[in-house]
Amino acid sequence: MSSISIGVLKERLEFQISQADLLAGTTQSIVCPVDGYIDGMDLIVETAVTTGGTVTLQGGGAVYNIEGGLDITSDPVAPQGDTAYLPAAQTQVAVITIGAPSSPGAIAVPNHGLVPGQPVTLTTTSALPTGLATSTTYYVAQRGWGLNNFNLTTTAGGGDAGLITTSGSQSGTQSVVSGAQGIVPVTNCSQVVPNSAAKGTIYPLNVPAGDNTNLVKAGQLLQITLASFATAGALNGFIRFRSNR
Repeated sequence: MSSISIGVLKERLEFQISQADLLAGTTQSIVCPVDGYIDGMDLIVETAVTTGGTVTLQGGGAVYNIEGGLDITSDPVAPQGDTAYLPAAQTQVAVITIGAPSSPGAIAVPNHGLVPGQPVTLTTTSALPTGLATSTTYYVAQRGWGLNNFNLTTTAGGGDAGLITTSGSQSGTQSVVSGAQGIVPVTNCSQVVPNSAAKGTIYPLNVPAGDNTNLVKAGQLLQITLASFATAGALNGFIRFRSNR
């Protein structure tokens, strides 16, 4: 009996940028349909670009993509047909594991609904473990993220540089207060289109091999932002990612 090995499913999200949108710097918003990791972004010149610019992929907070009936959290539940952002502030009771960041993360909150890069603060009825403080803004880390757990970092966007290690002990009830789900650049996903880019030219952008920092979640808002384009041009393209499904 033979067997077949199936690799990671590669998927893509297509987008189009008209000349009017290109010159106005209009942001394109896309809702990610499934969990996965960004592999890269390919740009194709649809109409010759006179004055080039930069196209950057950014990742934001989780949203409801309600046209597909997608609900990424149970609280609150948006009625089908609506688009509802998660609340700007929500307090959830947390259990903090003492020690270095782990996978799954060191902060345990069942069904927390937070996404990597989201700012949070901590509260306590008594004392937080050493390494954490109230009235300090932390970010949900990309490393060790899970549906019920996450690590904290001091780096905006959820990067590894400021991962928090805790020590000592804690007492009382600890809570995580989630802040607005900001839009942050996706690591290594900014592409320059040069001046006089000809129609049909393809500008591929590949994330470095082994880069697992570009986690995207079902329902997460992805945005294409534009800078410096002028005079003429139009683009289309697609975001490539490895699906977890």
